Amino acid sequence: MPRRESRMKAILIVASVLWIGSFPLFWDGACHAATDPPAPQEQLRDVEEKHLQMLSPTVRVKTSSASGSGTVFFSEDREKDGTIETFILTNHHVVDDAISIRKQWNNLLQRYRDVEVLDQVIVEVFRYTPDGRGNGRVQYNADIAAYDPVEDLALLQLAANVRIKHTAKMLPATAPTPRMFDVVHAIGCSLSHPPVPTCGQITSVSVMIDRRVYWMTSAPIVFGNSGGAAFVERGGTYYFIGVPARIASTRGNVVPHMSYIVPVTRVRAWLAEQRLTFFFDEKTPAECFRERDRLRESRK
Repeated sequence: MPRRESRMKAILIVASVLWIGSFPLFWDGACHAATDPPAPQEQLRDVEEKHLQMLSPTVRVKTSSASGSGTVFFSEDREKDGTIETFILTNHHVVDDAISIRKQWNNLLQRYRDVEVLDQVIVEVFRYTPDGRGNGRVQYNADIAAYDPVEDLALLQLAANVRIKHTAKMLPATAPTPRMFDVVHAIGCSLSHPPVPTCGQITSVSVMIDRRVYWMTSAPIVFGNSGGAAFVERGGTYYFIGVPARIASTRGNVVPHMSYIVPVTRVRAWLAEQRLTFFFDEKTPAECFRERDRLRESRK
């Protein structure tokens, strides 16, 4: 009897493992069970697209004392001069300790003046094999090109003439605004791990924190996800809809499935305000930064 009971337990365990192992075959990639299982080739193509459009553009951002995430949005030679310019969006608080304002004595004016000091940060780009396995990473220095502590956004520029093959697509301003129950994927370097994807739904589009609108999702995130990206699918394309920035907490315990993102509406408005419109139009980055310089001079 004991041997028969142990054999029965083994059968139940094996059956459970087989059921769990086969479950993804009846999963449509949208965080809920599909009514009809997708064709194997269709499912494989979707997984490949998720990998290329969401995972590959995600990078790890490191300062001297912190680690977070970032998303590559632009990597082009728009000037047609052989120089590739690559820009990465992240949170301000990810790179905050690389930014300082110091007092510097001016001998001519005989007074101190405030000087902005921006240290370089490290960006790690991950490589993958054709079947999606990790294949190492490449580390680059990056400059802080723009930042805003109120909006909690920052833009980095690689200090290397290198093209990043896969860049994220920002949801167009003309597209319908995401709403509650839309399936969302969150990608980030959780706990400084290589990019980790999670899945959930948009659970609110009207959360107010520090007088700023955030969207809440149930896609779990943890420390290290800050600066990454949240995506929704539209017509087979996965579009960026926000930057994971905060996690709900109670009595010191985080609630990973109550995560807050800086919505794409705020991101677009901030880039326009910063005169960084090369994300949306045909201007070159150099043209945009010259415009920023002129604006600075006019306000002195």
